[in-house]
Amino acid sequence: MAVQADTHAVRKAAHLQALPRDTPAPIVALQERLRGFVSVPGMADYAEASAGNPLYPSQPAAIAFCATETDVALSLACAQENGYPIRARSGRHSVCGFSGTDGGLTIDVSLMNHVAVDYPARTATVGAGANFGQLNAALDIYMLHVPGGTCDDVGIAGHMQGGGYGFTTREYGVNCDRVREVRVMLGDGRIIRANRELNAQLHWAVRGGTGGNFGVLLDVTYDLADLYDVWGFVLQWPIDEAPAVLVALQQGFMRGGNAPAELGYYPVLATIHGAQVLVVLGMYHGPRETGMQVIAPLQAIGSHKPTMDTVDTYANLNEGLLNVLAGPGPAGTFEAKRSGYIVSPLGEDGWTAVCEYYKTTPNEFNIAFMEPYGGQVSAIASDDCAFVHRAVDLNLFVDSFWNPSWPNCHTPEIAWNWVNGFIETFESYRDGSVYQNYPEMSLDDYRQAYWGENFSKLLAVKQQADPDGVFTYAQAVTPYPPGEAGATPTEKVSLPELEPEPYSRTR
Repeated sequence: MAVQADTHAVRKAAHLQALPRDTPAPIVALQERLRGFVSVPGMADYAEASAGNPLYPSQPAAIAFCATETDVALSLACAQENGYPIRARSGRHSVCGFSGTDGGLTIDVSLMNHVAVDYPARTATVGAGANFGQLNAALDIYMLHVPGGTCDDVGIAGHMQGGGYGFTTREYGVNCDRVREVRVMLGDGRIIRANRELNAQLHWAVRGGTGGNFGVLLDVTYDLADLYDVWGFVLQWPIDEAPAVLVALQQGFMRGGNAPAELGYYPVLATIHGAQVLVVLGMYHGPRETGMQVIAPLQAIGSHKPTMDTVDTYANLNEGLLNVLAGPGPAGTFEAKRSGYIVSPLGEDGWTAVCEYYKTTPNEFNIAFMEPYGGQVSAIASDDCAFVHRAVDLNLFVDSFWNPSWPNCHTPEIAWNWVNGFIETFESYRDGSVYQNYPEMSLDDYRQAYWGENFSKLLAVKQQADPDGVFTYAQAVTPYPPGEAGATPTEKVSLPELEPEPYSRTR
């Protein structure tokens, strides 16, 4: 009788055989022990394995695709024993390419993508490598929900650690607001389970403190909401009518208005089928008739055109609504992106200036995308977790795309100049803060912009969890450099000792 081969042993042998002859011995030894696999320069899969943001490419010495928590521990040990800088990544959506590092070891957790739902408890424990397409699909059959992740391939780990906005954020908060518990592997191999009672300071910091700072996130346990069918709608106005709509939205449908939190929506300045328009992509958690009454003041403005009116599951509408937009363009297109939180009313003049500037777009793919606040996200205290951005009306981000084949937008300079000019149109209505999931390399004081009044405590947690600075990158949680212009004094914060899990082992 034939004996079936051990498929893992076969795969491991194939991975070892595929390693180039000049692969460093520590990486070969790591591959010999991993349940997952490594990719190094010279391998057929390396270009895809190392791909991230093309504006900030990196050439890691190796990418370790970890299939188990033991793989993560082995990878951390290999990196530190051999002097490799470390990056951890999940969905590869870092706008600035912070999940890659030249000559380092990238710890990729995308194979650790389980979703385990406890229906009676209304919780789900989700592997750090899961993305929102997978998570939403897994929750769909239970008619349960967690906010965040409008793009299906966004990984939950980075998204949550930066906050995590989604269609239902006004009803349920940002993604990190729904986190009951996390488990994190520190640089020395200890595993820390953190919630509001146990290791509360790490639970506080991970939620908004931004990925790649404290350790490798292993999994997240979310508190889920009952949500299934929602009413989805799309409204569209010519761009010349957009200022009046945006005034009404900021006055009545954001932080200072009385629109119900069950209304989630994105206003977007975009080019659709050749026409420059304001499009509102929306969901209402409730009966269609009630939702129609809620948005009636908007429908009374100008010559709006409804282009979608349907009841469907959240998972279907989350993807379907965004398909209204043109997307980033063809293959080989690059992105320039900036954002800012708006805290003051722009009024008719301010919104007119914004819309007039959009008319100068050099291509049909550029968008100005707005994430409204109010409701639950603004009701939570700004120091409840490291995500500090609560007392705002909206976050407005600008995506400018360029492609070497486009005659009017073929260089990064053209794209960035357009983005920077757009930000200038609403600069006086901002508070200087920036959503840390949309980082900007050029920020003068990213510490204040991302974390504001929460920075002192965040730094204390970072120094406790990662005292040797194992996890670092260009905009990591670090002290201000001595004498840096604009640096604010950092308060001393006292923290209780972290309590690792009983099965944790340090090297």
